[in-house]
Amino acid sequence: MKQNLKDDILPRKSSGVFALVAVLALGVSAAAYDEVHQKVNAGEQDLIMVDRLNEVAHLQVLLAEISNGRLDAAKHELRAKLAVELAALQPLVVESSQEASTYARCVLTQLDRDQKLHPDYYLTSSTSTGRGKIKVVQSGRQVAASKLINQ
Repeated sequence: MKQNLKDDILPRKSSGVFALVAVLALGVSAAAYDEVHQKVNAGEQDLIMVDRLNEVAHLQVLLAEISNGRLDAAKHELRAKLAVELAALQPLVVESSQEASTYARCVLTQLDRDQKLHPDYYLTSSTSTGRGKIKVVQSGRQVAASKLINQ
């Protein structure tokens, strides 16, 4: 009789212990996920802030160049910045949603029209939206952006 009682209690207790361990593991996993999620969000916010600070610093440099009468240097900086931004935009257009891609293509089409009217404003063409890489090369006071095919 003692053996039957022992055999009967063990299965009942093991399922309860298993359920308790499963609930504890779920709680630990949820806490770990929440902590990682908070760190990722904090990291994203830090990146956004640093990016904005870099933009502000760049704008201050451009404003100082304009204020000091160095218009050619300011134009050069703006052309280089535009070339880099257009180069960075290309892969994003290809991988974005259809709505965002359509909007981007509209804006890029307008930029292409402006480039035809004022080619001295631009260092690169924004028409390419392929998956090729775009390289921005600075040589002395000249900056050029060109699409590299299959590299």
